[in-house]
Amino acid sequence: MAGIFREAHLKMQELRANEKASVEQIQSQNLIRFRELAQYAYQKSAYYQGVVDDNKIDLSTCTPMDFPILTKQILLENFDLIATEESLNLHRVAEYAYSAKDPTKLLDDKFVVVTTSGSSGPFGYFVYTLEEALSNTFHVSRFFRKPGRRVAFVGIAENHRASVVVANIRKIAGLPSLGAESKIFDCHSPVEALVKDLNAYAPDMLTGFTKSILTLAEEKRRGVLTIQPVNVQVSGEAISDGDRDFLEQVFNCNVTNVYASCESLYMGFRRSDMQSMCLLEDDIIFEVAEEYTCITPLFNKTIPLIRYRIEDRLRIDDSGRDHKYPFLHIDEIIGRQDDVLELRNKEGNMVPIHPFLFSNSSSKYLRQMQVREISDCEVSIIASTSKGLSSGQLEETEASIRLLIDSTLEKNDIPRITINIEFRDHIPPDPVTGKVKIVIKKSD
Repeated sequence: MAGIFREAHLKMQELRANEKASVEQIQSQNLIRFRELAQYAYQKSAYYQGVVDDNKIDLSTCTPMDFPILTKQILLENFDLIATEESLNLHRVAEYAYSAKDPTKLLDDKFVVVTTSGSSGPFGYFVYTLEEALSNTFHVSRFFRKPGRRVAFVGIAENHRASVVVANIRKIAGLPSLGAESKIFDCHSPVEALVKDLNAYAPDMLTGFTKSILTLAEEKRRGVLTIQPVNVQVSGEAISDGDRDFLEQVFNCNVTNVYASCESLYMGFRRSDMQSMCLLEDDIIFEVAEEYTCITPLFNKTIPLIRYRIEDRLRIDDSGRDHKYPFLHIDEIIGRQDDVLELRNKEGNMVPIHPFLFSNSSSKYLRQMQVREISDCEVSIIASTSKGLSSGQLEETEASIRLLIDSTLEKNDIPRITINIEFRDHIPPDPVTGKVKIVIKKSD
């Protein structure tokens, strides 16, 4: 425990020093850290040994551009060879992600496992040591001018999504004095119940998925939600300038939009006093292309990701505005927008079903899922599975999907709906964003 406290103190000092550094100093520091990462990967990872040797990469002078792009498909196919810990393999990690629904439980009492939603391809798995994940979350000190001490996170409690992991990470590490008291509220609860619970908890910091927070803002505007947060944080989805203005007006406080991912946890942020989003370049090397972005997280040596391709398209802010940090700033993230499925409960109220729920199936054969709204009482589901499944395995997968949806309906007092399930080898991505839309509304 003393070691974690010491590392936390040193990390906070490092972050504060970086904020005063020049762009050139940050780039120089990153190059040193990158070469250390590349050397470590070469020593510990059979995959990177092959990459370095095959491409004749000089580890003493290399840059990320010397390495080939790493895609999710390549990662999944070579996971066991990329991992630098002998105990980690894709089968064990996937089994743990499916069976251990409590995100506060570590794999082997050491590793934090984070899973993707499937919007950019098959479900992915990313692993960090507790110390690595904790190190990244200290960037939260930059997100707020006035920190809160009582945090409410409105999201999905029982999964291994990045937002849930970072909401729990300090609790997992046993560092309550370095963070705030926190509590998770299910974003799929009926709005009336959610508002009642939040009013009773009285948080001074409200965080969650963008659409969930916008729904709560409407309740605040109506005078039903009575909490008085000093900070509101949204993540997981894009937020428009109009929605940001609405949140700032209704809650009368700072609103921070956080850019996070399973691949690298916290990646960027924009407070109310900032004109564009700041990328966390003192922990991640970004390579921004027109149709995609490559990232190299410098803090993760467990599953090294060198030039890992994500489908987010970043629009760099080159307006010449005075930025508050010596890091790359962006105007927009294209490809982070999805619809919320809304179903009517027995009392006639609409209940939002967040798209992230559909990455929470317990089936180990499911790769992706897309939900199409047919009517208020019918949905059509396209499910992409592993190839070569037997009829019994397909039946097992279908049963897990139906169980996931039926349990959600029952929990929210929603009458049974018609569920049509179709299995396909592939779900085509949206041509504009390059990602698979998890929810497609009947109006689309």
